[in-house]
Amino acid sequence: MRTPGLGVKQPPPTPVAPRTAAARSRKRDLAISAISLTPEAVRHVSIRIDAQSASTYVDVMVDQVLLAGGLVVGPLFTLTYLAEGAARAHYKPLRHPVSCLALGERGWTQTANFIVAGLLSLAFAVGLWRAGPSHWGALLVGVWALGMLSGAIFPTDPVSGYPPGTPERLEHSTRQGVLHTLLSMVGFVALTAACFVFAWPGTRGWAIYSVASGVLFAATMALAAAAFAQKERLVAVGGLIQRVSVTIAWTWLAVLAVHTLGPDRYDHRHYPPTRNHRCRGPRRDVRGGRRRAVQPGPANSRSLGVVRGVRRGPARRSAVRVRPGYRGQAPP
Repeated sequence: MRTPGLGVKQPPPTPVAPRTAAARSRKRDLAISAISLTPEAVRHVSIRIDAQSASTYVDVMVDQVLLAGGLVVGPLFTLTYLAEGAARAHYKPLRHPVSCLALGERGWTQTANFIVAGLLSLAFAVGLWRAGPSHWGALLVGVWALGMLSGAIFPTDPVSGYPPGTPERLEHSTRQGVLHTLLSMVGFVALTAACFVFAWPGTRGWAIYSVASGVLFAATMALAAAAFAQKERLVAVGGLIQRVSVTIAWTWLAVLAVHTLGPDRYDHRHYPPTRNHRCRGPRRDVRGGRRRAVQPGPANSRSLGVVRGVRRGPARRSAVRVRPGYRGQAPP
């Protein structure tokens, strides 16, 4: 008995075209359309997404406002003491410290300058705590801000003969003068440490700049302290050295604010990547049969609707993953 088809030439198999990106997208869309959603579930999920998106937007705006304090505090403080120093009689910017502007009849202007600078620096420290790379660094910047506020609460003693009629150096320091010096030194040390702390999580260029700023700030502040202690070779330029030191500090804080506000900011504490997030950059979210870029955030990484993300491995395959526990009914 002859077997059917035996000896008959079979046609060649049809070649299978490689799977393209469009084919993968169609397969993904079919997988999404297979999920049965009730109108109640869709409405509940949409409301939840809108609420979380609005909350995330408000958080980002608050972070930007707080971090902007680090940008404006330096120029505002510098312009104020320069203008006030130029308007004071017998005040020599090259010789006298900035704190001496808080003495005399018009001392309230520099006192207000200390208060505004301290509050802006404190707001900047809060912004660094919320969105910065280091909580320890944010705490150190906060100590620096408290040191600025202490300059308004405890005025300094007369230094280098200002106000007029006072000796070059007092024989006995007052209590408020001692507190002014001690609290200011604590703030200076804290800012120096912050330069080293924030240098760790950045790039090589940022680390070099941050460490150099910390070293130069500490060195110039030590020279200014020696000048105000009536060191003969430095007393005539003590005010200039202090202004250079303060400018280094404000410039570093402004650059830190720009560095934190930049587009590459990514806080892993507040915005942890999901298990499906294997690539850098914005995650690809699939919802409603469309693909769109979604920036990582609390609303996107925890509850972005039904589909949580797209997995992209070495072979650049795409897979849809339904949120665990969801079976087409309204979530609790």
